[in-house]
Amino acid sequence: MYLEIKKFSQHTALYTIGNLIYRGASFLLVPLYVHRLAPAEYGTLELIYVTAFIVQAAFSGGIAHSALRFYFEYDRPEDKNSLISTTLIGSFFFALIGAILMCLFAPSLSGWLLGTQAYALAFRLVAVSMVVELSREISLAYVRAKERPGFFIVVSVVQLVVQVAANVYTVVYLRLGIIGVVVGNLVTNLVVWIVLTLYTTRECGWRFQARHLWPVVKYAYPLLVSVLSSSIFQSMNRYFLNAYKGLGETGMFALALRIGTVVPVLLVIPFTNGYGPFRFSVMKQSNARQVYARVLTYYALASTFLVLGISAVSRELLRLISSPEYMPAYKIVPLVLIPGALSGITYCLQTGIYIEKKTSQILVVSVASGAVNLGLLYLLVPRWGMFGAALAGLLAALYTVTHTYLVSQKIYPVKYEFGRLVKIYLLAIVIGALGIHLQIESLWQGFLLKVFLVALYPALLVLLRAYTSDEQSKAKELWVSAFMRFQSKAATL
Repeated sequence: MYLEIKKFSQHTALYTIGNLIYRGASFLLVPLYVHRLAPAEYGTLELIYVTAFIVQAAFSGGIAHSALRFYFEYDRPEDKNSLISTTLIGSFFFALIGAILMCLFAPSLSGWLLGTQAYALAFRLVAVSMVVELSREISLAYVRAKERPGFFIVVSVVQLVVQVAANVYTVVYLRLGIIGVVVGNLVTNLVVWIVLTLYTTRECGWRFQARHLWPVVKYAYPLLVSVLSSSIFQSMNRYFLNAYKGLGETGMFALALRIGTVVPVLLVIPFTNGYGPFRFSVMKQSNARQVYARVLTYYALASTFLVLGISAVSRELLRLISSPEYMPAYKIVPLVLIPGALSGITYCLQTGIYIEKKTSQILVVSVASGAVNLGLLYLLVPRWGMFGAALAGLLAALYTVTHTYLVSQKIYPVKYEFGRLVKIYLLAIVIGALGIHLQIESLWQGFLLKVFLVALYPALLVLLRAYTSDEQSKAKELWVSAFMRFQSKAATL
């Protein structure tokens, strides 16, 4: 079991590096955005992209995952390549339909959501960007299936350089504001799409075979509806905030969400990129269920550690990157971090559903979770504004995990390590509460003290006996090995 998990961990580590670079521009550019855009403008930008996110889900949600699932169904390389090229072409045209519709209704969307048709051009530019962004997901799925994280890192570097350069030019030099952000992102997406498409078609060719597309679409249909419903319900918090509290509070909430995406970027997305093909590659092994349970425990440990670290320094982080008018957002950062981490737990729990090809159950869970989220938003946002929106998202995420677990266990039972999970989460709650309530006026003193507090977390888990003796011995071996390598290199200098 440890050999399989070791290989998976190595790939996940490489995907983490690649994804950090791939999404790095989004974080590097946040200080630029919040200093060049007022909260109301940042809220406007958020609503434009949220609307495009829903359209994306409607016309191509689940296709990339389905292509990855069926890639492992075929044995012949010719069939594998034909599957990828077919879904690449198909996803492009699905997305193109959505983009055309979005362009046609851009003035109406701008007027309805933002009270003016002045942002119709922004909606149209985002629609064009959406086409290439959805199409490239097939190429990225192919890179994952071939287990080539090195190439993913190369693509990530290209994206980082282009996106930073393009946005600095359009936002700072040309002073185009919201349009500048949209244009910079469009240029970036086009460059990355060209690189990935050339790579994929060089290896897989340009072949379209309907016999490969139909099973993928049939498998993806419940996922598409699930992703669409999830996208709508997850985006409703911004719409509710705009309706009840205005664009200014929507902009502050959007900044908190941007910080919240650190967890998906650093952990959840790299984890799912590696775990997606991994869980299918080991599903026929006798110890597969034990591997699935152990992976969930390790993910829970890593995700809570990351959430603790960011939550503890959220106030200091916002003081560094934003202007004073955005500062109230720090209070809700911990609440928006947790749902992102819980999405990885949900992904683990969905393993049995995917193995047994019962994807319609994911739709059921998604719709039910969305309804819960919508009801909570209706109750909480009018009273508590962005705090209510963040709390609604947290409660809905907890419901999603619970519902997914109950459904998946009926289809494909797995004995998860609940004793260890309880210790991991209870200790995290205690340390998180201490870190959040510890307020020190000195920026760097507060930062260092909170980092030290969070660093105690894995050590305290040893005292709680949250690790097995085998894991402790292996960890000790790794530390000793790393220390010996360090001594060896130091001696050669």
